[in-house]
Amino acid sequence: MNRRRLPLHVREYARWRAFSPHHADEEERDRFDRLANGVKHYLDDGKLQKAAEIAGCSRARIVQLVERCVQVADDGLPNGWIGLVPFTRLGGYKRTAPLPKGEHAGRRGSAGAFDAFLLKHPDIRETLDEYIRRGAAARKRSKNPLVVRVFRLFKRLCRHAVGLDEYPNNSASKGRRSVERYVEAYKLSHPELIGPWHGEAAADIANLGTGKYGFKLATVPYAVVGVDAHQLHCVGTVVIDGPGGRRAIPIERIWIYAVVDEDSRAVLAYSVAIATEVSAEHLLLALRRCTEKWERRNINIGGYTYSIEAGFPYGTIAGIGPCRPACIKLDNALAHYAKIIQSDLRRSLGCSITWGPVGKWWRNAITERFFRTLEQRGFQCLPSSTGSNTQDPHRGQFVKEAVRQPIEFEELVDMIDVLIAEGNAQNHRGLGGISPLKALRNHVESGYVVMQRPTPPPSAFTPPIGVVMERVRIRGSYSDGRRPYFELDEQRYTSPELAENFQLIESYAYAHIDPQDMRQVPLYTEKGQSLGTTMPQSAYWRTTPHSRGLRKQINKSVRLGYVENGDDVDIIDAYMAFCARKGYASKDPNNPKVSKAATAAAAASNETRRPVRTDLSNVTSREPDEPPPRPRMPPHIDSTDWNRY
Repeated sequence: MNRRRLPLHVREYARWRAFSPHHADEEERDRFDRLANGVKHYLDDGKLQKAAEIAGCSRARIVQLVERCVQVADDGLPNGWIGLVPFTRLGGYKRTAPLPKGEHAGRRGSAGAFDAFLLKHPDIRETLDEYIRRGAAARKRSKNPLVVRVFRLFKRLCRHAVGLDEYPNNSASKGRRSVERYVEAYKLSHPELIGPWHGEAAADIANLGTGKYGFKLATVPYAVVGVDAHQLHCVGTVVIDGPGGRRAIPIERIWIYAVVDEDSRAVLAYSVAIATEVSAEHLLLALRRCTEKWERRNINIGGYTYSIEAGFPYGTIAGIGPCRPACIKLDNALAHYAKIIQSDLRRSLGCSITWGPVGKWWRNAITERFFRTLEQRGFQCLPSSTGSNTQDPHRGQFVKEAVRQPIEFEELVDMIDVLIAEGNAQNHRGLGGISPLKALRNHVESGYVVMQRPTPPPSAFTPPIGVVMERVRIRGSYSDGRRPYFELDEQRYTSPELAENFQLIESYAYAHIDPQDMRQVPLYTEKGQSLGTTMPQSAYWRTTPHSRGLRKQINKSVRLGYVENGDDVDIIDAYMAFCARKGYASKDPNNPKVSKAATAAAAASNETRRPVRTDLSNVTSREPDEPPPRPRMPPHIDSTDWNRY
């Protein structure tokens, strides 16, 4: 080793990796400083004798120390100042002796033999490395990678490469332990192999904790919100009255959409969906509720009440108004790519939308963490909980538990509101031990104003959030006396302003449709002039709150003949009764299952605020929430199972 032969980037010790000797005692620190000064002097001017005098050692020792410091490590950088620390091994052991040979030579003197064998046979090393990268599979990735498969491949390769009296064939284990250590070391040095060996879930988690951080997108409240859907980890029921008495029918799990403020971590609003899958309309409903004041519900579930501090920001904190975020964070669900989200939502709120990568839940980590807390503190504690995953020991027979210890869907909806309101009042470690509501309250009381972003003024071509514009044709006939109207989802709509304008017949107009409430539809001409608020002609559609999806389901049932349609028939009640009877008939007490028909009845009841009934003959003779009393059966007689007859 000679100083003049060292590259300049290696000779510049200021670029060496950082090292601190403060962990050692005073004597070792003095020795380190003395040797370091000598090495620096030699690398600066090349005078070996002067460097040896400064370090207090021989010239050969200085050369040896410099060699240790400039030795290249596995990452391609010099070892640096750690080379001055005594008894520190900077590299692995390398065998210089020949490989063990003979029948029993592998029983002794085999240190470093495996690495030496791979250096001697690079083709075997390349084959092993490629096999490990594929997850111990011959062609494609293995579904069940095992180290023993790598060892079997190694034995086959050695059987053709070396003789029976040569290493590793002459050893008792044939190099099994060495192969296991090699596979483990290779995996640790290649983080990209976490997925092939331990699953995609582990590979996703490996993307976290890398030490690299991005900038914080949200710096003030109400600027950035995360929105996501979550399916509750429990099964609810709908109680239906039938020939065999009142029974609790299990329904599909309830979905919720939550809007979480990224800065304060407060849940601003949510929406509930009783459906197989959520849609873009449910997301828009959650965002719309961010602009509505929250009010406490009349809770009917025992054990759950609101505390004094619980609530949602808008409606609880003075000075906090409706939320109109500047940025909305979504994941890659198909519902989030709907046209009403990509264009209409941004136009209504004047905001930007970011879609996270597929499978990267940590891009919306605050919202995901809220869902986990909501489940752990609430729904996973119920008897009908489905558990956190399929391997959860608390999963159990959740459908049977839902029948044995039923909790109705109305109670679950109340429970959602209470748990979220209480969660906003709970202290959070990420906020320094205060609650999200307290953080917002401090923000207001400290003199900072929470920015209430104004939305674009609603007009004929910029409807409010969640409202869809649809081009419709005005129908009617002056000669027949049929006043102007338009049809929407098999129902005629008109208004006093439209009914007086016969000249609009056969022209087109724009209807502003709220998919969550079809009772009133504002209408505008193609030039933007208002034609008033139109309403459906049927009384039950005009007075009962309902969504567009529910009306389409009812219309489909009418066309198929499942529900009778007549002037004296309320098809909303008739549809709910049909779904209730169908769910009740499919109920097997010995083998309960989740009923789609009962789920549809519960969804309709949640939207229309009407009770679920199977018999509509005496609807007007009793109160909706008070079913007629039934005689109590003796305890030794079971309810009749009408499915058996």
